[in-house]
Amino acid sequence: MKISRTLSVAALALLPHQALADSNVRYASTDTVVLKSDGSKPDVQIVDFGENHEGFPTFEIISASGNTSVFEVSYAEGYTALDSYMSDGPIIMAAAMDSYRVKRYNISKPGVFENRLVQGGFRYQKLNLSSAGELHLSSIGTRPTVDTTPIKDLPGYFECSDDDISRIWSAGARTSQLTEIPKDSIPDFWIVSEQGSLVDSVAPQNYAYGSALSSYNLSVEVKPSTGAFTIGVLMDTLNAGLFINANVFEGTLAAVASDGSSAIATASFEPLLSAGPVPVVVNVQGSNITVTIDTKDVASFSQSRFTFGSFGLGAPLAHSAVFKNLKVTDLTSGQVVYDKALTNRTILDDFLMGTNPLNTIVDGSRRDRIAYNGDLDVSVGVSFASTYATDFVDGSLDLLGSYRLESGPFVPTAKIQQRPLPAPLPINATGLIGYSFNLICAMAQAHYFSGNQSIATTWAPAVVSMLDWADSKLQDGLFTLNDSSLVGDWNYYDPPQTGASAKFNSLYAYALQQSTPLLKAAGVDATVYEARLDSLRKAIHDRLWNSTLGAYALSSEIADGFAQDAQAFSILAGVPQSNGISPEAILQTMEQKLLLDAGPLAFSNETVAHGFARKISPYATSYHLRAALEVGDGGTAKKLLKSLWAPMVDPSNANYTNCIWETLNPDGTPGLGQGTSLCHGWGAGPTSELNKHLLGITPTALGFEEWQVKPITLDLASAAGRQPTPKGTIHVSWRFDNELLRMEMDGPKGGKVYLPQPLRIGPDVSAFHVNGKSIAADEFPVSVAGPTIIQQVRR
Repeated sequence: MKISRTLSVAALALLPHQALADSNVRYASTDTVVLKSDGSKPDVQIVDFGENHEGFPTFEIISASGNTSVFEVSYAEGYTALDSYMSDGPIIMAAAMDSYRVKRYNISKPGVFENRLVQGGFRYQKLNLSSAGELHLSSIGTRPTVDTTPIKDLPGYFECSDDDISRIWSAGARTSQLTEIPKDSIPDFWIVSEQGSLVDSVAPQNYAYGSALSSYNLSVEVKPSTGAFTIGVLMDTLNAGLFINANVFEGTLAAVASDGSSAIATASFEPLLSAGPVPVVVNVQGSNITVTIDTKDVASFSQSRFTFGSFGLGAPLAHSAVFKNLKVTDLTSGQVVYDKALTNRTILDDFLMGTNPLNTIVDGSRRDRIAYNGDLDVSVGVSFASTYATDFVDGSLDLLGSYRLESGPFVPTAKIQQRPLPAPLPINATGLIGYSFNLICAMAQAHYFSGNQSIATTWAPAVVSMLDWADSKLQDGLFTLNDSSLVGDWNYYDPPQTGASAKFNSLYAYALQQSTPLLKAAGVDATVYEARLDSLRKAIHDRLWNSTLGAYALSSEIADGFAQDAQAFSILAGVPQSNGISPEAILQTMEQKLLLDAGPLAFSNETVAHGFARKISPYATSYHLRAALEVGDGGTAKKLLKSLWAPMVDPSNANYTNCIWETLNPDGTPGLGQGTSLCHGWGAGPTSELNKHLLGITPTALGFEEWQVKPITLDLASAAGRQPTPKGTIHVSWRFDNELLRMEMDGPKGGKVYLPQPLRIGPDVSAFHVNGKSIAADEFPVSVAGPTIIQQVRR
């Protein structure tokens, strides 16, 4: 649909109370907006919020005249998504936000309208009146469900003399805010009463305990308010499956893939004249489906795309229905799987459609709004550096850490409506195995930064179990998996990395290294794990180092290309360093073979022949950046910041959201089309790394009992900021005045400060005063506590 005109809103403001009762509403426009349509040509206007927001959209209708029954509001992160009727939706994977990115209203009188369900991240709203009438609107905004503290007032902060890098830090902090979902902030997905469950324009959510079903009979009573309803069958845990859409007023049925990619079957039948309760039966026998409505068979078809899975109930866009008396019988065993009246809201938990019991960090504000343990190592660091939302870190660990197998690995995802499990799952298979190692690293980081002993005592047994399981999978010294279902990764569109993967082995090594303080704090004898780390470092190098590439080969099966994240994790885990290879040399190889104008590719070009896509990953590059800064390679770090993240956070970028994106194409555009999440926490790594390395603030003992300031300057003129800690906030600023360093700090006891590197004037021609006392350069680091000033002077 062509966009006719745009309302340009330069900035957002928290305005005084007007017609809306909640002063927390963020308004994009308080001017009166007039929409007038003749019924043949819609009147469309775009409201620009300037950056991503989320929450309950709201607006005020000042006046309505004529036919205003077809008024729609669409939501989008990117402007071009508004050209599609469904915008950048639907989002069906969880009940953590409205399924649809379009909301239809039947306006009949003035008033304040607020959506009942949350809309995830959006920058734009499209207002569309297509019926023959006129609307006057005002106070277009959203009532947020997440923290909206101004970035400059967050517990952590960073700014520097380079505007690009300052914006990168802020966008990461903003991403953190939008992906930290407070407990009890998600409303019920359905409205449940004694009359049944009202399902209004939402996609089916799968029954949480039916994923293994393949043959079953589903019966339910449906009272369709507007004619249409949806029954989902053969659904996986993220609701991918077969959606059967029926409209009893029109006498039509369509069975479609849940992603909308294909129509599988259609049928027509005699329309029903009454809106009373209609008995509906769906019989699933593997690939064969029969649908009965009002005791008449209306469709019978076969399909092969979906062969097993659970069931759910929904309603198409702009439709609603009341469901009652749902019964499902397993045809294989004859057992009744589900039999409830749908008149008590406790049924919401059966489909994970109630509120969220924990403060939790999700992957993206719009998509997927699910907790992933693979993202958490990055997200935890960003949170500690900015929002300091330790309760969200704890909640995420409590949720994700509890979803693990008796054998050791963790389940890679959890929906935020789920509660922590009381015991490990008695199953043997999971997926995304690398995410289990990422979660261990997140646990270790949370423990080390917070000093929270309960993290160590709670999670050490799970860490030990996972590390022991990994050790049991060694072949010729390397962690080796040949089951492709286990070794998918964040790049779901690429082939699985079977065999001995450099990524999984180096990440395993990193998990062994990072978890040592946690294990020791819990009283675990870590010597066996330290010995395994030494052996693994040697095996990775001996078997996967490719001197021709100048990098660790992708895997034992693909030796002529390499992965970006594998090199980063190998450096972070000390693999090349312990085998006589310079990490700077590997970083140079990565620059030569991966770096484009828009950022570094996630895989070298040689891997294209093996089916790997040419994509740029802020997630993988977050670890690339961490590795470069850990070894003091400021030149590489600055190139990564400037090539990948700086354009993304430039307000003039066509896809700017003031947040960090999920994936990019080689030309710098969103990498998964309009489905790309433009607010994705896994790519916000610079926010934590800038605190750790440009401010230079890191703990050197648990919980910042001891800490250091050791800045890398990246040849910038200045940097300043603060790092919250359990012992108090550490403030650091440094700048070069006439090429001479001036550095100011304040923090709790236990600190040591190093001279920033590189200096602009060397210590051979200068001297240093620490709180007025002359200190030689070779006397650094010096102990600090409380206000401290370091001044460099010429000799």
